[in-house]
Amino acid sequence: MIFIISIIYNQRKYFEKLTITQFKKSKKKPKWDFNKRVNDKYPDKEQLYLLARFPTFEGVKGLIPKREYNLVNYSNCLGSYGLLYEPGDFVFSSAKIIETFLVNKSSLVIENIISATNFYETMVFSPYFPLKDSNELPYILHKLRKIYFRNSYLPYPIVPNKLIPILGNSICSYNTNEFTERYLRALIGELTFSYEFSYNHMVFQLLQDLMTTIRGKAQSEGSKEIKNFIDSFYKFNYGNKKGGESLGEFGYKGGNLGIIHTLINLGEGN
Repeated sequence: MIFIISIIYNQRKYFEKLTITQFKKSKKKPKWDFNKRVNDKYPDKEQLYLLARFPTFEGVKGLIPKREYNLVNYSNCLGSYGLLYEPGDFVFSSAKIIETFLVNKSSLVIENIISATNFYETMVFSPYFPLKDSNELPYILHKLRKIYFRNSYLPYPIVPNKLIPILGNSICSYNTNEFTERYLRALIGELTFSYEFSYNHMVFQLLQDLMTTIRGKAQSEGSKEIKNFIDSFYKFNYGNKKGGESLGEFGYKGGNLGIIHTLINLGEGN
């Protein structure tokens, strides 16, 4: 599953973030199990290795294009995990956190994640900075860029919630309500586009390649539903440029992928 959130201002995308999430299900006590064994290998842990570290990889089959990708995980939340548990809730965590605390174990209870991240997020991310109007957000970030990041070599800014409670960085949510609140404040995931700041261009390109492949799938299968999704995704330009530009045409063979795309429109301003 890929969660994508786009912030729209003046009829164009100002910011976009995403996280690639693997979901697991727990029937009893909420815990992540990584003990699926095939031919003396652990495919669960191999996928965890990919989502936590993002070594060089390429698509083998399905919707990921067959070209080499070298992604950097600046936010520590490009890859993530969601744990579904009864009676109908889920825990969300950065894949890096999962890998760190799993070590040589085959399972991890949610108490491990909660205790590990409570201190970190309480100290760094405090949601007490007031915004009088949501339309102030692009203006404030623009000023921050002019003042603090004019000569910066940072890949892109990770803004603490104590400064601005939107577009910060959060690596864990303990229930559905908390995840929804943090996701809609654009605290979750990797910054893949910003009109004012620098951003993760490598992940941005992966997203454009993926959408190109999905567009091809829609045309091949004559799916109006998928076509409408792609049209909706590219309804607003990326700043002063259009999206949907890929490094090549890609075919696909099978494969399915869930995408949740959320648009937050801040309206128009000066």
